[in-house]
Amino acid sequence: MSRRSYDRQFKIATVKLVLENNMSLSEIAKKLSIHCSAHQTEDGEMV
Repeated sequence: MSRRSYDRQFKIATVKLVLENNMSLSEIAKKLSIHCSAHQTEDGEMV
């Protein structure tokens, strides 16, 4: 299976979804059918 690449506009729109909808990265990833490689702590900090 090949690795998908996403353009800058898609990435910016995805970050806006996280920030404006108060949703976790995993929730947004599921909604967009993408894999989430970043991890978010309970207080929202990215690790």
